[in-house]
Amino acid sequence: MPSPMNRLALSFVACLPFLAGCSLPAFRAKRTVEFAVPAPQLTALFCESHNGGITVQGRKQGDEVKIKAELSVGGTTQREADDNVQLLEVATEWQGGTLRVFGKFPQQDLGRMSPGFTFWIDAPEQVALDCTSHNGGITAEAVRGDQKLVTHNGSLRSEVHGGRAHLVTHNGNVKVDFATAGPVQGNVESHNGSIEATFAAGCRATLEASTANGSVTSKLPLQEMESKRNRMSGKLGDGGEGKLVLSSHNGSVNLR
Repeated sequence: MPSPMNRLALSFVACLPFLAGCSLPAFRAKRTVEFAVPAPQLTALFCESHNGGITVQGRKQGDEVKIKAELSVGGTTQREADDNVQLLEVATEWQGGTLRVFGKFPQQDLGRMSPGFTFWIDAPEQVALDCTSHNGGITAEAVRGDQKLVTHNGSLRSEVHGGRAHLVTHNGNVKVDFATAGPVQGNVESHNGSIEATFAAGCRATLEASTANGSVTSKLPLQEMESKRNRMSGKLGDGGEGKLVLSSHNGSVNLR
């Protein structure tokens, strides 16, 4: 009968194939692609990335969407990683006035090689945004349409210019600037992270801010303010038709 030490050694050897199969690829390769998509009838932009961040910059003129993407993937050797990265591509699809931008790769061959797509997109400022990343931050600047930005692991940074905002991260901080006077609408949420919200002069909204574990602070001239240690509400300006809810499960909420 094998001794306890021999049994332990045999168990370790038996587990080696399993451990090897679960290891991350040791080598990685990257490449960058850039192209433009004519978009004279563009109303909305949808972008998704499983591993990688997304940055969208609005501009005042132009009828095209400029896309830059860094594609990355692993391999068991550097040569395999270099070959694998050639199998990644950035795809675009139209549905009505909505342009979808996303990464494509052969799932069966590269699903375990951690393929990643990081996007930088330049688009007309009036576009509505719908951006999702599972592992990466999202930034939106100078965009005047509605914004839906969701990431599971990453921070959010956004300039909101009058559109409705839906900003959610599961693990990360949120920094949002409501940069244009008028009603403010939407919700801002972080499950694990802090929220910092800045409001331009002339913004109007009923605000509700809360956190389960943290503090809520405000430097705003709120009317009808009610405040507790981890909860605050009040009207910014006359409140008007705007309503904004800000909440964090683990982190502070700061309004200014």
